[in-house]
Amino acid sequence: MAMTENKVIMQGTGLTKTFSSGDLVVEALRGVDVTISRGEVVAIIGPSGSGKSTLMGILGGLDSPTSGNLQVEGIDITTMGENRLAEIRNDYIGFVFQQFNLMPTLTALENVALPVQFSSKPKFNPRQRATDLLTRFGLDGRLRNRPAQLSGGEQQRVAIARALANDPPLLLCDEPTGALDTENGDLVMETLFQAQRDLNTAVVIVTHDPRIAERADRRLVMTDGRFVDQS
Repeated sequence: MAMTENKVIMQGTGLTKTFSSGDLVVEALRGVDVTISRGEVVAIIGPSGSGKSTLMGILGGLDSPTSGNLQVEGIDITTMGENRLAEIRNDYIGFVFQQFNLMPTLTALENVALPVQFSSKPKFNPRQRATDLLTRFGLDGRLRNRPAQLSGGEQQRVAIARALANDPPLLLCDEPTGALDTENGDLVMETLFQAQRDLNTAVVIVTHDPRIAERADRRLVMTDGRFVDQS
């Protein structure tokens, strides 16, 4: 499904992050402004140490900026307490990491159902939602398999399904194909673009892969804690 609306779901203004160690001060982010709209794919690229992962941690509510403001669906999360932040993350933001971070003792179905079970206001039946998403991504034959019984590409697709379990408007993906070979990486990227098309989910991807960046709706180039190019 093509993007049907241009609603802003995340707005960051003047985001900075400073780390101190003794007399050494590192400015990881230097006044970053970023806007993410529903149903778009945004690639964040740049050299190692440019601030990409720091920015993703702040956008995901996993870390707080030193200064600046961040809103998710109009809700200011900049100084929010951890309990409320956990609710925001679970309901509004899905995470996909390079390492799949699945629970090794749970089946694919149980891994995907988990976020729904922990939602403060569940919108779905956990097992039905997990079954629907895994089937959508071609994993209906793997529902009862544990992570060790799945290929890397299958594990990452399970992780994407888990990230989408509560129908968040935003997916944050940190090098989602970095641990995969080309074939499995391509399957994972197709899954992310399928989520964008079918569910109108915004997808933000930190990547070193130029092929992924070329397919994005927008590319944000980061150097020394700032965006130096946007296209």
